[in-house]
Amino acid sequence: MELLMINISVYKLGEKYLKPTYSLFFFTVTKILSPTWWYASYIKEGLGKEERTEGIIARNYSYLFFSILFTLILGVGYKPNALQSYSLSWAILPCIGVYAITWSRCNEIFFAFIQDALDKSENAPTKSSLSFRKRIELSLLSYIELILNYSILFLLMPTSWFSKEFEGIIDTIYLSGVTITTLGYGDFSPVYWLPKFLVIHEVLVGFTLIIVSFALYAGKKESSVE
Repeated sequence: MELLMINISVYKLGEKYLKPTYSLFFFTVTKILSPTWWYASYIKEGLGKEERTEGIIARNYSYLFFSILFTLILGVGYKPNALQSYSLSWAILPCIGVYAITWSRCNEIFFAFIQDALDKSENAPTKSSLSFRKRIELSLLSYIELILNYSILFLLMPTSWFSKEFEGIIDTIYLSGVTITTLGYGDFSPVYWLPKFLVIHEVLVGFTLIIVSFALYAGKKESSVE
């Protein structure tokens, strides 16, 4: 009985102090790791369901468009060790900007789908009018965007950080594709800690998007039909 009372007291203390602290910590971390996530959350405040829905769809398509555009530009003008080949000038700054945006967007997709999956599992009130079919469609677009974003991140890294030099953007798209699908044939593999971390990060985000989100959305859709 005493042990039960202690457990209840610990739970109440955790709900009172640890949960708000965790929420503040999570908000701060997401804001640092993904400015695009913070921006999306900020502009959605005070909007109705229809406005939120239109904004979500518009941003999803816009980010995918820019990922394709960045991929094409870097694919045409690819040069090994691009960030090491120039002084701090107009040539390197755009690369750093692209790197920061794509990294932020990868984290945004991860945070957004985790939060949405948690909300759906608790049957929380929906803040948008997105159907489950549309959510699955947007998830697929985000999956394609992730492959392109990580391929850009790999391409902008020094070639010495990998076991084999990339010949172009096709190689990094291939590496990103086999990584997110966990195939990993091993013909391209990271040998430095940063790309190793990025590979783990991509697998984690891919699992979140496919296993958690797709399964949850499909399950919810089936249960609503029944």
